[in-house]
Amino acid sequence: MLYTTRVAWILKHHSDLSHATWHDVPTNEKDELVARVQVDFILDWTKKNHRLTVMKTFRKRFNAIRYELHKIYKTFENAEEALANRPSWVNPNVWVKLCGRWSSEEFKRLSEQNKCNREKQKMNHTVGRTSFLRLMELRSDTDSHLVDFFKDVRWSKKKGKFVTPLIEENYNEMARKLAKLEPKKHTKEAATTIFEEVLSHRSGYVRGLGEMVIPDSSRGCNDEVITELTTVAARHQEDVARHEKDAQYYKSQLDELRGDVKVQLLRKLSS
Repeated sequence: MLYTTRVAWILKHHSDLSHATWHDVPTNEKDELVARVQVDFILDWTKKNHRLTVMKTFRKRFNAIRYELHKIYKTFENAEEALANRPSWVNPNVWVKLCGRWSSEEFKRLSEQNKCNREKQKMNHTVGRTSFLRLMELRSDTDSHLVDFFKDVRWSKKKGKFVTPLIEENYNEMARKLAKLEPKKHTKEAATTIFEEVLSHRSGYVRGLGEMVIPDSSRGCNDEVITELTTVAARHQEDVARHEKDAQYYKSQLDELRGDVKVQLLRKLSS
């Protein structure tokens, strides 16, 4: 919590929020923001997972802040009223750019298009911006299972029904499979198996739930190990070459010394 809160604060006070997305932020600006995080937290920037974690947090927080600002903008009747009621922590120039973008015909057209696309989705949910992982963590100590969870996040309390017919069909199939089991077999593991059978799944993604935690790639780990071993081997080869060179030097010095001694002995014998 402290880390994400700090990242959000840095973005609010030191980033140009007029960029449409985090992807559009120039590299030099991203580097400056990252440097501020490195001052506050102990990070090993040579490790890929540390770099990815920081950049992912920046991306999510940046887009979340933009989303919240747009919600504030929409509470006003028009752009002029929004301009006159700028949030105190937002840079005036940034707020002008944001209001200009959100009031443009191009943005309105894209918003309407996105709205139509969302209405066509067959697997809508009702939990807003709260991640499924967070909701599942909150329910981890309860007796509810994935089938219950699927219903909770796809059921519209306002309409009193599932958000789409396909979702209702999928839930009913899961419920029927559960009903065929003996009561003592109604475990979380059994519900998870049925959930996966009905919706299907792939690594890192569960249909109906979205992105999950993706384990570190074993290939990536192997690549890091290979790189490290290659570096160590190269260093040892350099050491061996240096020692061989030193050995050759000392051998030549020894041979020269032996030659001198031999000459001196011959002189003494001849005298």
